[in-house]
Amino acid sequence: MTSTDSTWKPAPAPLTTRWAADVSPAQPRPEYPRPLLVRKEWLSLNGIWQFAFDDGGAGQALGWQSETDLNEQILVPFTFEAALSGIGKGEEIHEHVWYRKLFSIPADWREAGKRIKLNFGAVDWQATVYVNGVSAGSHIGGYAPFSLDITDALVPGDEQEVVVSVYDPADPKTTGFQPRGKQLGTEGIWYTRTTGIWQSVWIEPVSTTSVASFRTESDLENSTLCVLVKLTDESTVTAQVKVFRNGAQLASESADITASGVVIISVPDPEHWSPDSPALYDIDVTIVRDGIELDSFTSYSAFRSYCIENARLVLNGEPFFVRGVLDQGYWPDGILTPPTDDAIRYDVEMTKKLGFNVARKHVKIEDPRWYYWCDVLGIAVWQDMPSPHNLNSSEAKANFTAEWQEVMDTLRGYPCILHWIPFNENWGNPEEFQDEIVLLTRSLDSVRPITDASGWTQRSLTDVDDVHDYGNELLRHGVEVPLKPKVVGEFGGIALPILGHTWAGGWGYQTAKDADSLLTGICFQTTQLFEAANLSGFVYTQLTDVELELNGLLTYDREPKADPSLFADCFTGRRRAIADANLP
Repeated sequence: MTSTDSTWKPAPAPLTTRWAADVSPAQPRPEYPRPLLVRKEWLSLNGIWQFAFDDGGAGQALGWQSETDLNEQILVPFTFEAALSGIGKGEEIHEHVWYRKLFSIPADWREAGKRIKLNFGAVDWQATVYVNGVSAGSHIGGYAPFSLDITDALVPGDEQEVVVSVYDPADPKTTGFQPRGKQLGTEGIWYTRTTGIWQSVWIEPVSTTSVASFRTESDLENSTLCVLVKLTDESTVTAQVKVFRNGAQLASESADITASGVVIISVPDPEHWSPDSPALYDIDVTIVRDGIELDSFTSYSAFRSYCIENARLVLNGEPFFVRGVLDQGYWPDGILTPPTDDAIRYDVEMTKKLGFNVARKHVKIEDPRWYYWCDVLGIAVWQDMPSPHNLNSSEAKANFTAEWQEVMDTLRGYPCILHWIPFNENWGNPEEFQDEIVLLTRSLDSVRPITDASGWTQRSLTDVDDVHDYGNELLRHGVEVPLKPKVVGEFGGIALPILGHTWAGGWGYQTAKDADSLLTGICFQTTQLFEAANLSGFVYTQLTDVELELNGLLTYDREPKADPSLFADCFTGRRRAIADANLP
């Protein structure tokens, strides 16, 4: 078998989404994977790879770097647990897996003397990469992207080989201290694991001196955009930046930088980004030295401010009441990996149609395209860190710290990100370590508010008071004289099973008998939250069913359980419940 075999077909699954039919083994997830730094020249390596389980962990010693050793095939970027990978063994645990793919470098890239970057969107959890038998680098962390310069490992001729070894320990009580969120296997509130490559893989040509990282920060008060550029080396270059709105150039500026630097651009009368009006500005960046272009790419940014004033959350100078939904980002056919970009957009569009202005991305770091669509369509994001379930050792804490820093570096350039939530409830028992992470978070990002632990075990450093309550007496969470903004960070959880659209049985915190009783229960709860004194918002559980949890507003395969406009009437407060409403 070779890495170009076309015998792939999806594995059986309890449920599939409508987008599964659009997944092509020739070009899965074909869109450019990194919305905030888009280069024109690139080549996707998504598709059929060779694959093998290595349950003894001896693959490297055995030299598993040849075609005959990896005797299965997998559709990247879906992991072996997902039906869309073609394997679909979600119930099995395999801590060591191997991948192999043959690929070619376009001739014009080589002729131009370009360096070749191999980019991984995310690999869960520890990845070691070989190119043509040479170690190209490694990465630890299941949720952040990484890039490797593989130029020196390339060989003459058209055919190149990449091999990836992955280790993802499964037991959180022993070796598996890594952040994993809900990845503990299908049982109760836990879901199918994800092991290996679960976001896109691609190569691109760059100059020896090029941009290694890039971020923008807006200053709404002074109408300026701060563009931060870091280079791959210590060179001195000129960074040229142009800003556009709706295709029209509004401003341009350049600055000489060495290794890294900042370009500050004034933008006249900038429009504000908000969920109601998601105004974005396109950005072109060109890196030049001695009149020669070294690198160029496009990006985007937005002008908005988000802060706390008088114990209230404030967006663009106005009080901002959070109408949020818990969004866990799991898919019945892709697990952590959305089937297509259209599927991602659908989730964001439905979040808006259901009446929400915020998605709390719950103990998952999402596909970059999800943040892009939140930026474009107008959904603010409260971002969780996937929870570790074991923070008992210094090694576990050091790893969490490193992964959290990577996640923040990856996400903080997206305008939609308003809020950080490093811990959920008491998962992992962070205790004093919780304070250390809050202080670290503030040192990295002094602008966005922080909820130190959503739900409980909150400590004095938190910016927001957050409670979880799955009962029906929610009016009691009002505050007469708030010292900090208070939100009900999880509530609802009313289950409504839909025949033909459930994973395998299931449960909810409460159960509705039909769509009308579901709407009645939600309306009864939200009415109290709108009327509770001085609340700053709420987060409903949840957007979709997930495996055994049936408390979604949509089924797991993304079918609405009632008219979305009727849900929106409840979540926007247009419909209020009478005091003696019949609960589900």
